[in-house]
Amino acid sequence: VFVADTKNDRIQTFNAQGDVLNILNLQDKLGTRAAPVSIAMNPVTKWMYVADTLNDKVFVMDPLGAVLKTIGAHGNMPGQFNQPNGLTLGSNGKLYVADTNNSRIQIFSADGSYLNQITSSAIKHPLGMALGRNNEVYVTGQDADGVLKFDASGNYLGMLVPSGSTLKQAHDVAVEPD
Repeated sequence: VFVADTKNDRIQTFNAQGDVLNILNLQDKLGTRAAPVSIAMNPVTKWMYVADTLNDKVFVMDPLGAVLKTIGAHGNMPGQFNQPNGLTLGSNGKLYVADTNNSRIQIFSADGSYLNQITSSAIKHPLGMALGRNNEVYVTGQDADGVLKFDASGNYLGMLVPSGSTLKQAHDVAVEPD
């Protein structure tokens, strides 16, 4: 179990019993303070992707915490971030990043190369996302009262609103596997 310990600038690793296995102090690794908020694991490469909202970057790390690559910098151009938050990996190896203050989802290859982005007037400050079985993208955000749904090409399909309930700043979403 990998945990983004935001206020302590670190990633903590636990076993199923809750015993601490490892603590990756990101300030030591990066030479600067960090605010890790989300982690995605690549099951093939065993790489860990860590969203850092303080430095507006995503770090690609090996299982021991060595930084292999840095994705992004502060800005609003493709491949740049303004508070990256949620991360998810597609079955195709693509990395999806909720670029919160740029109100978009950015898509990168497994090696961190910028590929594309999902933009829509419906996306306002996205926080988390998940992929459906056909690579549909489900997005939550600060300003959404439901879950936004996009097809695999990034076309907006509508908002899912819970019947008889409301959502207020839903931070993340998961999709049940088949």
